Amino acid sequence: HPGLSATVFDLPQTLRVTKDHVDRAGLGDRIHLQAGNFHVDAFQGSYDLALMSDILHYQDGSTNAALVKKVFACLTEGGRLIIKDRFLDPAKTSPAWTTAFAVHILVNTECGECFTIQDSRQWMEQAGFRIVEELEPRAMIQGTK
Repeated sequence: HPGLSATVFDLPQTLRVTKDHVDRAGLGDRIHLQAGNFHVDAFQGSYDLALMSDILHYQDGSTNAALVKKVFACLTEGGRLIIKDRFLDPAKTSPAWTTAFAVHILVNTECGECFTIQDSRQWMEQAGFRIVEELEPRAMIQGTK
């Protein structure tokens, strides 16, 4: 879509690689890069859509709840947050690949774990999202402000 623009918020070292891709694609006028660490830095601006992709499993539940609330605050009215991650079923025993990945995350991070769609739904509802819906089973959820 020719009118679409985006802001990519990520760590400075990641954005160095991102910038190369943006420049090669000739999209520097439409894709803006904002360096920061979501644990401590504010998001600049207001947005119609935010995408959190494969972030939740590296954090603990309280950090994720705070991040969802922080994203909610920077969305325009009617704005949406889409969370894409590897979600477990409510019993946290499947799907098999995600269960194996959960063990990997447990061993290789300080506080990460794999969560359920229900966990994300709760964080979104607590943040104030009025419509929360699962877009793809055990993979994607959306909240509308």
